[in-house]
Amino acid sequence: MCSHIQAGSGISKEKEKVAYFVVHPESSGGRMMTEVLVRAGVWGQHTHRQEMDDMNFKDRPDRIVFRRSLPHSRIWPNLKAIIDGLIKEGYEVVPIVIIREKYPCARSQIQRSHVGSIEEAYDHMNHAAGLILWSLYPYTPVVISYERFVTSLDYRRQFGKAVGIDLPKDMVFFNANTKYCKSGS
Repeated sequence: MCSHIQAGSGISKEKEKVAYFVVHPESSGGRMMTEVLVRAGVWGQHTHRQEMDDMNFKDRPDRIVFRRSLPHSRIWPNLKAIIDGLIKEGYEVVPIVIIREKYPCARSQIQRSHVGSIEEAYDHMNHAAGLILWSLYPYTPVVISYERFVTSLDYRRQFGKAVGIDLPKDMVFFNANTKYCKSGS
């Protein structure tokens, strides 16, 4: 488990347009992370459907958040093409990668009918990790541990500072992993 926030390349003061690109294996907390950014005043949607699902980033606000799970609706998205589209519209891209412990993430994927078995979930997570690492090069993403984020206010404050946002005061966090863990483990 990641115990600290790995700060990305930071947000350039010269750039007026910033795109937070939340990338994650399915069921690892990406919608929650996107909701944090939306509630902090960044334009975007934290629901399953997003207005920018058509990859049209033209004429959008100066600060946007766009999220992609891997896979996304059973399709493995081309992350490099998404980044290129954001750059083409003048955005400085700030990749945010959220990771979650494997077993609870796999159980959540099964519960949400993303996969049919633990083995398939693990295969998807491994493929997603490799694709994220390859696709985000040469960027240095902000890497977030789901478990630390939902349980530590200090960790959330570090994240807010790293990406240049004020955390929403009206958002409640809970550790969804507890429903997948056996008592005593």
